[in-house]
Amino acid sequence: MNKLFPKDKYQEICRGLQPSRESVREVITMKEPRKHSRIKRKTFVGAAACVTLIFSLSVGVVAATDGDIVQNVRNQLVTWYKNLTIDKEASTPKETVAYAEDGTEIHVVHGYGENGEYYVTLVYHEDSGRLGLTVGEEEFDITEELQKNGTYTKEYSYDGKNYRATVTGTPQKAELATEEIGQ
Repeated sequence: MNKLFPKDKYQEICRGLQPSRESVREVITMKEPRKHSRIKRKTFVGAAACVTLIFSLSVGVVAATDGDIVQNVRNQLVTWYKNLTIDKEASTPKETVAYAEDGTEIHVVHGYGENGEYYVTLVYHEDSGRLGLTVGEEEFDITEELQKNGTYTKEYSYDGKNYRATVTGTPQKAELATEEIGQ
């Protein structure tokens, strides 16, 4: 060795490069990574294959139709919305009023309102001339009975209380009144 080389300093530095006893013990006690069971691998591969197949079929359908399916649906929705005019003065935060191109009035109610004020509503279907009474999510066709008797009555429950809805008039000009009848 070169006499100018600092042998003691070199040995000291090399001693510092040795791992600590804790590090050596940690490496010795390390476990091999677990291998996944064969069933789990097959399930994962099968699921991945299904997702890939569905995606490729979807892309294939759109490609085969040159995107006409997606384009056609989008055009129909855009056309429908273009032909609607929203009446901002008649609309409220709870209800949106819109008019179709042919003059049909459309009321879109957002939720049931305070104290269930929109839980019971009248729906007039102008295209068929039918009148529906909507109680919650269910609609009842009341046209014949209203034309025959001039009135229609329906009892229902809302928020633990019993109510009676009374519809009078004609299907085109019907009026709805509700009253609480007890529990």
